[in-house]
Amino acid sequence: METEGIVFVVGAGASKEFKLPVGAELKDQIASLCDIRFDGFGSKLEAGKPQIVETLRILAKSDQSPRATINPYLHAAWSIRDNMHLAPSIDNFLDTHKDDRNIVLMGKLCILDAILEAEKKSSLFHDRKPFPLGINFQGSANTWLGRLFTVLAAQRDFGSFLSALRCIQFISFNYDRCIQQYFCFASESYFGLDSAQVEEVLEAIQIQYVYGSVGEYKWDKNNLAFGQPFYGQRLLDAVDNIKTFTEGVDLEVSELIFSRIDGCRSINFLGFGFLELNMKALLADKQPIASSIRATGKGLSADDRNLLNGDLERMFALSKDASGVSYFGTNLDAFYSGTCSEFITEFGRRLLRELDA
Repeated sequence: METEGIVFVVGAGASKEFKLPVGAELKDQIASLCDIRFDGFGSKLEAGKPQIVETLRILAKSDQSPRATINPYLHAAWSIRDNMHLAPSIDNFLDTHKDDRNIVLMGKLCILDAILEAEKKSSLFHDRKPFPLGINFQGSANTWLGRLFTVLAAQRDFGSFLSALRCIQFISFNYDRCIQQYFCFASESYFGLDSAQVEEVLEAIQIQYVYGSVGEYKWDKNNLAFGQPFYGQRLLDAVDNIKTFTEGVDLEVSELIFSRIDGCRSINFLGFGFLELNMKALLADKQPIASSIRATGKGLSADDRNLLNGDLERMFALSKDASGVSYFGTNLDAFYSGTCSEFITEFGRRLLRELDA
């Protein structure tokens, strides 16, 4: 098979560089959102977001019961709140209680709200009030997207930049829209683009969300959805757009992801945890061909690296070089110990060659 393009598999650690929550931070935020309390008379809200409560009231009205209240959803929220410090992750807790509709629904509502708020607090948020401030590119230069943009823009005009961008496939296990936000604003500023040209950039970004996203990204500098929370029926509708990792992915999505990986020049895992369920979603129980595999492994022990190296060698049909030696030779390690941004710097020249191949 003829190899085409390069793939970035993006995990939570990659978005962490833009100040989005991961792991324990996300669990703490979910627990806080689920801490909904009223006074002794049940009328005054003492803790929790009023917008979330109003969303639950809309949900209660849709229940097939003349005396429907938000109480079942409050109990679900409290169950999540009280167990977040015991759960490996919010996804794991929702899987444990996958047969409890109220807990799953409440958990997803809070995930959506937490990610939307995180976008707003991230270094990529575009503040339109009192006047457009744009993005602080100096503050985001030392991120993986900042360094990747530099690689793509090197000695290229706008047309060749678009061509290079189209050679990249992003497979995102996150719900956020940091990739689109950064590339749209960075290319607008760097190449001096008008709105129609920024739309070309957005169309060139080939990104597949494995478990869905908080919403579609649309370019309108005066009305961007990035970092804009929403509630009520719109939030309830958005629940259908996301899945937790234990729910798996549709076969159509899984096949599409596999087609983007199979035969690529390189697969680059950034901030990815290599959970078994995520790898299954990525590979669709097939063995794709890969010329090379690289990954960030910051914080991984030597034993974990050895185990994961063996796993990857079994999962991928690795092509061999002219001497017949596969990428996973005895003196090679797939894992780079630095951050996602340091990874791009480390392999920048190699990525350039793969893009130009």
